[in-house]
Amino acid sequence: MLELAVPYSLAQLLRLIGDSATVYIMAVAGEDELAGTGLIDSVQYVFFNTALISLVSVAISVGKEKGKGNHTQVGLVFRQGLILGGLISLPFLGVSPFAEPLLVATGQPQRVARIAQDYCVSKSYGIPFIAGLTVNQQILLGISEPLATLAATVSVVSNALVSTALGYAFTLGKWGAPRLGA
Repeated sequence: MLELAVPYSLAQLLRLIGDSATVYIMAVAGEDELAGTGLIDSVQYVFFNTALISLVSVAISVGKEKGKGNHTQVGLVFRQGLILGGLISLPFLGVSPFAEPLLVATGQPQRVARIAQDYCVSKSYGIPFIAGLTVNQQILLGISEPLATLAATVSVVSNALVSTALGYAFTLGKWGAPRLGA
């Protein structure tokens, strides 16, 4: 069991480090940028990440079907997981263009709400892909084989590295990318 748990746990640790680097990048960008992105990340955590927990059922379903010897059902579970992930993404995609007035209505400063909306809109385009990646990882974990776990680990590590690099580029306007709030 450790050969399955250790690589995935290390990947999650790297993800935590990447998320911490993102917070640092936002703090370097400025006080308003940190506040705006913190608002959106909090909203995303409460609504989207809570909904993503339902995708854990994909690994359970795959493990159950694999245990029964129904290997052909894994593809069906994968497709159903992708559909569920897409449906989970829709509310966040629909609300993101209206983040500024919603945040101002809750008493947030206009300048912070404007930055938050920019961040929310740009982040929302990645939400369906995050859901798809989560489904993919759950399928691989449900298969419960070392090679599949390695693939899930590589996907988590790759996601953390790419997210951190893109966050750096787009937050601070590096490498030709537009700066957050500009």
